[in-house]
Amino acid sequence: MQKQLEDLHIQALGELGKVSKLKELELWRIRYLGKKSKLTQILRSLATLPLEERRSIGAQANAIKRALESDLVEKKKILEET
Repeated sequence: MQKQLEDLHIQALGELGKVSKLKELELWRIRYLGKKSKLTQILRSLATLPLEERRSIGAQANAIKRALESDLVEKKKILEET
């Protein structure tokens, strides 16, 4: 699952770099941070994992979520300025 999270993070950052409009940015946000996103599904599935794995995967998933949220805010500022 850690590999899956890393791949998701890399894919999200790659697509974020290609976003050039605010509307595209909103679609990106929904895809990677929305209620039905793969990241949200992983966070919801943590309860099924053993305790130690839950802790490490949960910490990694939350760190990725915070990083993507931060990147989203930065990209939004950049797009609003142009």
